[in-house]
Amino acid sequence: MRAPRLVPAVAATVLLAATMAWSGVASSGVAQAAGTTGSVGLTADTVGLSFAGETVAADGTVTDTWTNASGWQFVYTGPPGGQVHEAMTPAADSGTTLDLAASAPAGPIQSWCVKAIQGNGYRMTACNERTALYSAPNNHFIADDMRSQAHASSGLRYDSVYMSYNWSGNQIYSMDPLGDVGTHCGQVSFGVTWYGISFSADEVTCQGTLRPWGLSSSTGGGTWTSNLANPTSTIGIEEILKTHAPARTTPASVLHLRAIWS
Repeated sequence: MRAPRLVPAVAATVLLAATMAWSGVASSGVAQAAGTTGSVGLTADTVGLSFAGETVAADGTVTDTWTNASGWQFVYTGPPGGQVHEAMTPAADSGTTLDLAASAPAGPIQSWCVKAIQGNGYRMTACNERTALYSAPNNHFIADDMRSQAHASSGLRYDSVYMSYNWSGNQIYSMDPLGDVGTHCGQVSFGVTWYGISFSADEVTCQGTLRPWGLSSSTGGGTWTSNLANPTSTIGIEEILKTHAPARTTPASVLHLRAIWS
């Protein structure tokens, strides 16, 4: 198994707006650095975040954590030198919208993750695992296996995990799964093989539907939307992208997580 993901088509316009707001460097006029002293940079729109510490694994992977007085923790795990952007704002109709984005540094990236946690009531994560599928001069293909888990005790309404590629010419050639998914809280798996490498995507959509989006573009992933007013189940989504990255197998790219709850 390589990863789980979900997506809605109506989300494309909203998510592209979020992508344009941050495509590797924070652009918000009110965003502020959060006292970073580790090897990862954070630009946050939430006031009062402070750097809690960094741990370094034997393979060099770092985990950096920021916290605030309300009990929120924002966590990055991946190669050193990453950049994280965080924003938590009122949702358009009601409730709260969380946006987390993480760009890993250029180089042989294997995987990176972002998390937002507040006690046992709220937990949202997004991770990506990158695999080089094919490499030739000016002709490279990669697989990005993105997965997200999300839970909100007040009622999760929306969860999306997606990738934006910032180099000219990058294009999403294929996706798995390709169509809408609903599982009624049971796990459903999808499989695909690209260039002899097999992947599987596991979905637990509960009271909602996963919809993939972004095929043939430079931004795409999966989005889950709720079919109920305030579902409290933990959902797990996974979307795998096959992307043509002409310049190199480690294109400049940003992993995004968006969640909305009541």
